[in-house]
Amino acid sequence: MTGFNSIPLMNQTLKPVELEFGRKFRNLLQTKNMPELKVLRCGTYGSIQDLGRTGYRDWGVPGSGVLDEQSAKTANLICGNSENSGMLELIGPGWEFEFNQDTLISIFGADWHPEINHKRVRVQQNHVIKAGDILTMRYPGNGRIAYLGIAGGFQTEEIMQSRSWHPQITKSFILKKHMLLPYSEFVNSNFENDIFIKEYSKDLSENGIIAVPGPEWNLLNPEAIIQLNENEWTISNQSNRMAYFVEEKLIPVTGSILTSAVWPGIVQLTPSGQMMILLKDAQTTGGYPRILSISQNELNKIAQKYPGEKLQLKLTAET
Repeated sequence: MTGFNSIPLMNQTLKPVELEFGRKFRNLLQTKNMPELKVLRCGTYGSIQDLGRTGYRDWGVPGSGVLDEQSAKTANLICGNSENSGMLELIGPGWEFEFNQDTLISIFGADWHPEINHKRVRVQQNHVIKAGDILTMRYPGNGRIAYLGIAGGFQTEEIMQSRSWHPQITKSFILKKHMLLPYSEFVNSNFENDIFIKEYSKDLSENGIIAVPGPEWNLLNPEAIIQLNENEWTISNQSNRMAYFVEEKLIPVTGSILTSAVWPGIVQLTPSGQMMILLKDAQTTGGYPRILSISQNELNKIAQKYPGEKLQLKLTAET
């Protein structure tokens, strides 16, 4: 697989993008006088995401969207938002932000010892923000991805009914220092704050991942199936929002398959025996065998793993 198989098609015929130009300029007018968050310091990788764009896979458009849906949805809900509101997805600690107007925020997922104006605050909770407040999330802790929700959501441009950033779709695709991000004015001063989700239980150290056979499972030889059941698998440094790669090699299949549809959660096996767990920014078609399929609930756990951490696959169906 060489990146996005469908990108040339997108560049030539992707009319939905062309139809979005008018929407883009309307968005610029609407966000002109909105409150803004300023990026003062950057961590490893960050972007605006929502639940992604749907209905465009036939055009070769990846869905994008948040990698850990459980954390992201909860962060939005306790800010009074819909689950699909635009939010910050932050990969790796080291972040610092400044707010220029009052608002309500929430922090979910990874715990990087967040502070507001140098005062430690909890994750899995919402917090009232005043104009000029500084939020920092600088120190390594539990989990790889944190979500910053904000009342009303971030109001960046929409492309194909989604604010999710993607390198081949949106003008911006990675947070940068000094970037200004518009957000909604906070008008509900009576909204309950300091909601701590005590029931929110997320063991980020859990490494057991449930998987079911994929469409080309029957191409695996018996020794490869034994490997899948018994071995631990290490997440590679190559991993990104397109796919998490596995360091250890699986016995490869013989022969080839026709290019077929793929989606987040599909595990492909390369001719060299490397497994790839496809994520939200993955291409829409691929030519490698699809040996396993993993649900979104399990992808939520995988997304919180750093390179070097291990996974133990738990196969749940017989073939």
